[in-house]
Amino acid sequence: MGARGSKTAKTAQKVEVSVEEQRRIAEEENASFAQDIEFIAKVALFRKLPKDQYPMLATASQTVGYRIGQSVFQQGEMGNDFFIIKQGEVDVLLSKDGAKPLKVANLKVGDYFGEGALLKDEPRGATIKASGRQPLVCLQITREKFEILGLHEKVQFANRQASVGKKIEAKSPEDKTVEQREMMKAAMVNNENLQKVVAGNEGMVEALIDLMWKETLEAGQELWKTGDPPDYFYIVQEGIFDIVVGEAAVGQVPPGRSFGELSLLYLVPRPATVIAK
Repeated sequence: MGARGSKTAKTAQKVEVSVEEQRRIAEEENASFAQDIEFIAKVALFRKLPKDQYPMLATASQTVGYRIGQSVFQQGEMGNDFFIIKQGEVDVLLSKDGAKPLKVANLKVGDYFGEGALLKDEPRGATIKASGRQPLVCLQITREKFEILGLHEKVQFANRQASVGKKIEAKSPEDKTVEQREMMKAAMVNNENLQKVVAGNEGMVEALIDLMWKETLEAGQELWKTGDPPDYFYIVQEGIFDIVVGEAAVGQVPPGRSFGELSLLYLVPRPATVIAK
């Protein structure tokens, strides 16, 4: 029996969305867009950005999610986008000379990562992995959209090559008294970011103390400016340092405390200006 010339009947069903459903979808999209704008307005990175550009930035961004334990990207990969954390947190993992990756920092809501891909073609400097107790949710912005909006000249990490407030030259290690060593050890123990590196490793702590030297700054002298590349990690022996973002002092570092470790560990620009008080 032949079926020559026969045609198979095909049917298509048209799915109609009610006006109420269309309205609900539109309201959800508008609410999500408004939430993105509100979130962007609170991110320190965009603090100096004109408010009328927040909607454009929200439009240029897309929301992406990752499971706990999932890598956003791997060290050595090429990339063309960066991320701002809306929910959850990430661990920053660094590997040197093929060794097992070491956790050097933890970033939380409002922090950003991957910005090096926006500024030049270079491999990712670290592996970023979703951590904590919640799935990771980020705003993702590509290099192309970042350039279209002209954000290179409007956000803090644009000035990566800014001159350091005070040029610090490495010096030979100095001898320390027992009291000084105990103070320095306590400063490291009380530093949450450093503890993720040196916890339980007494030898590493002692080695770091051995390598340190004393540096003196006059009152009002800048140690570094916002956007400067990282150089050293510091422990305050005497005096106080002001932490300044924009024109406002947002914190202080008193004697016996340490600072500057996160930019050094993660190899990111200084997020604030530090001035001797």
